[in-house]
Amino acid sequence: AKIHADYAAFSGEAQRLAASTGKLDEIAAQEAGINAKELHPCIVKQDDRGIKASITEGDNLGVQNTTPTIFVNGERLVGAPGEELLWAAVDRALKSQGVEPPSQLSQR
Repeated sequence: AKIHADYAAFSGEAQRLAASTGKLDEIAAQEAGINAKELHPCIVKQDDRGIKASITEGDNLGVQNTTPTIFVNGERLVGAPGEELLWAAVDRALKSQGVEPPSQLSQR
């Protein structure tokens, strides 16, 4: 709820990763009553190689600032696909593996 209330802090130029994570850290510290001066050195110390590798992987797959981006058997679905589109992608993935998808009625 706090992020939605502070939406402007995460839009426009503030969508950059460093700016967004900094703002999230600030909000978390405020909500938890943590001293930001004590928290910052702990955050800086963290190993972020895994996060950076994940971001690079997303960039290489063509993921942009669209949430969510879902991959089903390599097929990229951008945004929030409707249920029918998601089921269709799963059905295509099953068929590509030689598996007959279940009927529409049994999926729900």
